Amino acid sequence: MSFNNADGKHYPAGWKKPTELSIDQAIQMKPDLERASGGDVVGKYQFKPETLGYLKGWMNLSGSEVMTPSLQDRMARELLSQRGYDQFLSGAISPQKLQRNLSEEWSSIAEDGRDLSHYASGPGSPPARLKTADIQAAIKAAGDTFNQAIDQGHMPPLPGAWREPRKPPTSGD
Repeated sequence: MSFNNADGKHYPAGWKKPTELSIDQAIQMKPDLERASGGDVVGKYQFKPETLGYLKGWMNLSGSEVMTPSLQDRMARELLSQRGYDQFLSGAISPQKLQRNLSEEWSSIAEDGRDLSHYASGPGSPPARLKTADIQAAIKAAGDTFNQAIDQGHMPPLPGAWREPRKPPTSGD
């Protein structure tokens, strides 16, 4: 059984759907995924195995957690926060700076008005899939939604308050 990813390439035969994999399984799938599709990203937010390993430690996950849509959303939200989303909402950084930061996390996001990926290798590089105008519209919409909630009397949570508390590492970590 194989499953199409966002690019229409296939996951390797014998592996579960991305939303049925544990984090550790998604990390272990890398060699098979590279052979089957030429890439190594998995899930709705196209997580690289190295990013999953990082998030596993940062978010105090065991690795046995199934990559449900909800968990993938939490992991992506953590990456957004680390790239400055909460700073943007508080007015500390500009929408353009947030876009540049996000382009360093997701290669499909244009870095700036040139609409090239942060990872573009030079002249003739293909454009990023998500163009600056679309990204800036989405960032503006997120800011507007946030401000509307405040205007309606809803106090937003403190940045990072939605996270599970970090546990101290156990001995041997």
